[in-house]
Amino acid sequence: MDRPEHFCILPWINQEARTNGDIGVCCVMQETAPGLNLADGHTLKDAWDSEWLANLKQDFLDGKKPEACYNCWNEEEAGMESKRKRELLKFGHHVDNLQHLRPKSMDLKLGSICNTKCRICTSFASSQWVPEEIERDGDTNQLAKKMGRLGMWPEHNEKFWDELEHQIEEVESLEFFGGEPFLIKRHFEILEGLVEKGRAKDITLSYNSNGSIYPEHALPIWKEFKDVQVFFSIDGVGERFNYIRHPQDFDAVMENFWKFKQHDFIRTNLFYTVGIFNAFYMDELLEYDKEHNLDCDIHFNMVYVPEQVSAKALPLKAKQALTDKFKDNSDPRIQSTLNFINNEHYENMMELFVNHTVFSDKYRNESIAKTFPELYEHVKPWFEKKDAMELVNTMELIGIDKKDERL
Repeated sequence: MDRPEHFCILPWINQEARTNGDIGVCCVMQETAPGLNLADGHTLKDAWDSEWLANLKQDFLDGKKPEACYNCWNEEEAGMESKRKRELLKFGHHVDNLQHLRPKSMDLKLGSICNTKCRICTSFASSQWVPEEIERDGDTNQLAKKMGRLGMWPEHNEKFWDELEHQIEEVESLEFFGGEPFLIKRHFEILEGLVEKGRAKDITLSYNSNGSIYPEHALPIWKEFKDVQVFFSIDGVGERFNYIRHPQDFDAVMENFWKFKQHDFIRTNLFYTVGIFNAFYMDELLEYDKEHNLDCDIHFNMVYVPEQVSAKALPLKAKQALTDKFKDNSDPRIQSTLNFINNEHYENMMELFVNHTVFSDKYRNESIAKTFPELYEHVKPWFEKKDAMELVNTMELIGIDKKDERL
């Protein structure tokens, strides 16, 4: 069939289960099926049969660019290969049979159980963030309190598991994200069932892991599948990694990386997720790769939300310094990332970024200034402003006049 210029195949072939129970089409689309949530007993089939999905499909057939898909449109404008383009290339052989398709791909985030609380994450995707967010925000953070229930939906929705067996009958690809997928034991039952049915040989598996776990028991299962790819989330080297991916240890994670690499039936690659913390250090992992011959693909991923930790939230002068730093770097990943960062500016995010960073630094006994000195020089005025405001508030609290000569 002739497809519109901005056509996306995903509404016809993919389903996403999110950590909070929402059901979507893909991980970068900023919209989910209204009124449907796995924590409330709904299933993937409910979303597959929904009017919402039918309308989304029609929008793409009509050549529209849905506003909820703006992450792909922004990436394409920056010269990056968007998820829309990648998936169309992968599943384009189904374009001529849209009317009779069943799910061919699934992105299953089976709850928020995790053993890390990354600086670019929230309680939405990590159970470890919940107590820290509640202490930081109190009653103003209702999401953290709700995620205690929503993030556990796989433990309570048996209907999901019962219907999943039917929904995956024709899948060609399964993706497991998190939380931390290797902590979610029940997903291995899905794989064992596919092996028993003789379907595993036709299915590719993909994981995004924080690299803290080496599930040796899974190796015999994975051997039965067509292809297995494990992405390690490595957002920095050494102490910068430890800061962003708290409380993981870079050396321990890289030790697991080499354990995975020894198996020829597993493709082990890296995701470098670019955000406000590590944008100035994009070349460090690439240099580490050269020095240690990692022999793997390193994919640059972007932080979209929370907006205050996206590199798009950097002050404009910092963005210019970042652009100047890498202007002569010929790596296309770095250049397209610069385009992505510069083609949009998240305004008024620095105060929130500073507040959250200062709190977590104290809570975790860490220091942005020591760990990211180059970044800190560009955001230092906002941290100093916060210090000054806290001093004024303290003075007012104890009754010292701002004009007091003792100051």
